[in-house]
Amino acid sequence: MRPRYQGLINVVSFNRGYYALALLLAIALVALTVYFSGRMQIAVFVGFLLVVLPVVISLSVSHYVYDRSGLYDLSWLHEVGFPQDPCYMINLNAGFDESSLLLEAQFPRAHVEIYDFYNPQRHTEVSIKRARVACPPHPRSRHISTDSLPVLSGTVDFVFAFFSLHEIRNESERQRFFVELARVLRPGGKIVLVEHLRDFTNGLAYTIGSFHFLSERTWLKAFEGAELLIQETRKLNPFLAAFILAHDRAD
Repeated sequence: MRPRYQGLINVVSFNRGYYALALLLAIALVALTVYFSGRMQIAVFVGFLLVVLPVVISLSVSHYVYDRSGLYDLSWLHEVGFPQDPCYMINLNAGFDESSLLLEAQFPRAHVEIYDFYNPQRHTEVSIKRARVACPPHPRSRHISTDSLPVLSGTVDFVFAFFSLHEIRNESERQRFFVELARVLRPGGKIVLVEHLRDFTNGLAYTIGSFHFLSERTWLKAFEGAELLIQETRKLNPFLAAFILAHDRAD
């Protein structure tokens, strides 16, 4: 059973420097109100709201997305064409893996290969380093390179990437990896990519934090470069999108 506030706790823990700075700034602004009056006091109070409100909104949205929206149920996978017992599935992560155990529970007869593509020289975000420490890897997780998957061409039924591929910040690396994913996918196989998008909704929720997400245009360019077609784009909630990709469009 996933703890009720696990997602919120993870967000604060992995980005604790940002939230600690916001807290200190808010405390400093509250302290300044003692020394001012009139318009200056109002200005300081407005500054306090500009610091606190974005934090409160982003944490509230994170709690909804990760703890309240049913995201980790994964039952929606059956609605996008995943059979009850896929033969061969790959689950990709950047070292923070909350989905492998859930996939195994949803598809108990599937063969699930778990690949960690994290490279500290290429993937340098501080938050993912903290996440790797906080969440021990699945015992069957294998470390791979984004340059080459240890998989035969045309053999994989499904590839699942859950909040992981945005960690590949370099466009060329991202493109090569999608070409590799397309190579191993069998005819009729699918890739399911779940991500936040750098869009208006996430911009309102996460302000500058939304720049860590990739835009839909960036994802579409990567898909096109790997000759992958979108069978469906599903909004799991107002802040998350799931792209279902294949070599051919759905009939």
